[in-house]
Amino acid sequence: MLLMILIHQIMFKLSKTKLVKYYNCIGIILVLLLTLNISGYSQDSLSLKNILKIGLEKNYSILIARNQEEITQNNLSYAKYAFIPTASATGRNTNSIVDTRQVFASGTTQERENAKSNALTGAVNLDWTVFDGFGMFVGYNKVRELSELGKLNTRMNVENLAAQISSEYYNFIRQNQLLKAMSYGMKLSSERLEIASEKYKIGSFSRLEFLQAQVDYNADSSQYIRQEEAVIASRIQLGKILAYKLNFPDNWDDSIITDRNLILDNLLRSTLDKNTSLLIASQNQILSQLDVKAIRSRYYPSITLNSAYNYTNSESQAGFALSNRTTGITYGATVNFNILNRLDNQRQMRNAKIIQKNSDLEYENLKLEITSELNQVWNNYSNNLRVLSLETQNLQSSQENLDIAMAKYRLGGLAGIEMREIQKNFLDANNRYITAQYLAKIAEITLKQISGNIEEYF
Repeated sequence: MLLMILIHQIMFKLSKTKLVKYYNCIGIILVLLLTLNISGYSQDSLSLKNILKIGLEKNYSILIARNQEEITQNNLSYAKYAFIPTASATGRNTNSIVDTRQVFASGTTQERENAKSNALTGAVNLDWTVFDGFGMFVGYNKVRELSELGKLNTRMNVENLAAQISSEYYNFIRQNQLLKAMSYGMKLSSERLEIASEKYKIGSFSRLEFLQAQVDYNADSSQYIRQEEAVIASRIQLGKILAYKLNFPDNWDDSIITDRNLILDNLLRSTLDKNTSLLIASQNQILSQLDVKAIRSRYYPSITLNSAYNYTNSESQAGFALSNRTTGITYGATVNFNILNRLDNQRQMRNAKIIQKNSDLEYENLKLEITSELNQVWNNYSNNLRVLSLETQNLQSSQENLDIAMAKYRLGGLAGIEMREIQKNFLDANNRYITAQYLAKIAEITLKQISGNIEEYF
């Protein structure tokens, strides 16, 4: 308000030209302030979508998983070069100083001391494997499937993190709801203590009634402090998972709304198609099949084309030729066929087929475990929804009962012990309602994670 008054005073002192410029300047400043305010609020908003975004950007396990995936992508990018020739260059320079004594067939003898010699050689080699029993194609396909496996591993890390963040997010909401319920209970106990104190002073209540109200108020206060600890602990845990310190606005949405439209048959179909663990197991089946093909390629011969350009120059003070130089191209082909390697290929082939069979069995076993888990969680989800409906009715009834009891207590028509019992029943009903909400939501999160649909929260 003071800022607006100051602005108006300055505006009245300015000319029209200056006033227009001033309006433009103020408009720019307000736009910047509004932009900063919106961006800051969106960053610190406690909506599940926003904190999931933060977690996926900041969490260390996700960053590590993405780096691992990048390695597999790099391997795939270079895998195609296995089909092209390889080239290498070599060079060597050798020098020597020797004493020689040569006896020829004619009977003459030639002796030299400190005879120097040197040899310079160089070559450029080109090799190209044109056939290796299709092993190159199998190798490329394996690298490609490993790349897909890397993506699935990253996806699993993302899904696990999303489920962990979602669970702790709703746990934080639950702890805050429990804190609010205890705050309301303290308010009731404080009002009851005030009524008991006033009526004790005028002689309407006994000292026992006043002391009991004091004890109950202190007990509620102690429980409230303990619940504050639980809220702080959940806040710390949420920040740890996110690897980010959140600011907590006062007006954030702290409700827990459960999706009641889930259908078991749809979840089962989605699980078989999209469950990441099953997709990884299926990928391992493909890799085990490629291992069998890689070993089978060893039963074929390999053909390699090779060529080279060679250069040799040697000089020697001892011997018949004082210098010798050769240059030229060599080329040819190499065929390699392993006839017998102590039956090691057969051993590896048998083991690879057993591993392939085990990967099939592991897939079927995992499918059984995941579908069983889905059915179990569905049972929990359905029961929690029924319990939630009952607790909603109980909460409404206990709230109405509490209002009636508090009105009677104010008029002196209800004893403090009875009032405390009704208050306790209301708080218990509220706690059960909050817990039922939370458990139903956790079951929903687990169902969506198992069925591969947790991305709906993003």
